[in-house]
Amino acid sequence: MTAASGDSGETPPNGGGLPPQAGGYQPFPVQPPPAYGGFGPPQSYPAYGPPPGSYLPPPPPGYPPMPGYADYDYRAGHPRDLPGTNTLAILSLIASVVSLFCVVGSAVGIVLGVVAINQIKRTHQEGRGLAIAGIVLGIASLLFYLVLLNGRQ
Repeated sequence: MTAASGDSGETPPNGGGLPPQAGGYQPFPVQPPPAYGGFGPPQSYPAYGPPPGSYLPPPPPGYPPMPGYADYDYRAGHPRDLPGTNTLAILSLIASVVSLFCVVGSAVGIVLGVVAINQIKRTHQEGRGLAIAGIVLGIASLLFYLVLLNGRQ
């Protein structure tokens, strides 16, 4: 018999509420997820960071850096430029000036000037102009002496 609401009171074979699937298959019954095995939800973990007392604190500002790291220039990846003028550049110029009175000084001035320029390229010291002046003056005095010796013969 049919009730006043139009419901016959019978439940369909598919469990009711859902329309039958194509091909006559029944939907998979959905079960509630199982509760944790007697354990509560996970607790929150502490914030990130080292465990207390595991690392030394950084030094207060104003202290000098650690030994061995003070003379390092991090811009170019090389040790800091050496201060001052290259000594060989100074000696090259002195030897070339002395070569105006003595022939040997010109060769010494040229050699010292070339060595000084190579050192200045590596160490970035000052004195490149002195080394070049020593080389030029040494070559000029050497040529002067060669012309002077050829003119006497």
